[in-house]
Amino acid sequence: MLATPEYAVLSLAFTREGRTLVAGTIDGGIELWDVATRQRRSVLRGHSAHVWALAFSPNGRSLVSAGYDATLRVWEMEPVEAGAASRNR
Repeated sequence: MLATPEYAVLSLAFTREGRTLVAGTIDGGIELWDVATRQRRSVLRGHSAHVWALAFSPNGRSLVSAGYDATLRVWEMEPVEAGAASRNR
C-alpha cells in the first residue's frame, strides 16, 4: 500500500501518456500527481468512502472511479496532461 502525505492509497491508474498518476485514497479522494515533478496537482471529491478502483477510457478523456460507497463516478478529464480541471458527471 502506498501513502500520500495524508491518506493511504488503495487504487492507481496512469494516463495513457504516463505523465499523470491518479490515486484513489481511503478517505474517498482521487489525487492527480505529476509523475515528473512528483507533485500533487489536484484532488477530485465525489465519493464518501474508499476509492477501490480507477480506470481511464481508451481515449483517455474519462476516468471511472468505484467507491466503497457503492457508487461509480465518471470524471471528464479535459486534457489531464495539460493540467485542466476535471468534472464529475
